[in-house]
Amino acid sequence: MPDASVIRFDGHTALPPECASLARPSVVNDAGTARPDMQWGCATYTNLAAQIAHPRDLVKPDSLGPADAAIAASAVHRYQAGQVAPLDKTTTRDAR
Repeated sequence: MPDASVIRFDGHTALPPECASLARPSVVNDAGTARPDMQWGCATYTNLAAQIAHPRDLVKPDSLGPADAAIAASAVHRYQAGQVAPLDKTTTRDAR
């Protein structure tokens, strides 16, 4: 199976691989007849490309900010107390 380098970028969008370039001959015979070529990784990498929200993160990821122990402890406390706020299902948010 190829690596993730088969996913291409046009600057803003992750593009799925050209599946024909991933085709490999099948080594399986069916009653003496060769089976069709297999395009290994095509579906996997096509789905991955569709899921990447910010392709630039794969090329140059943002650095991890400093940890905030008070906020982390507060989140754990709310979780343990059963006071977790539900996700806002009416909007989407992007920290960028």
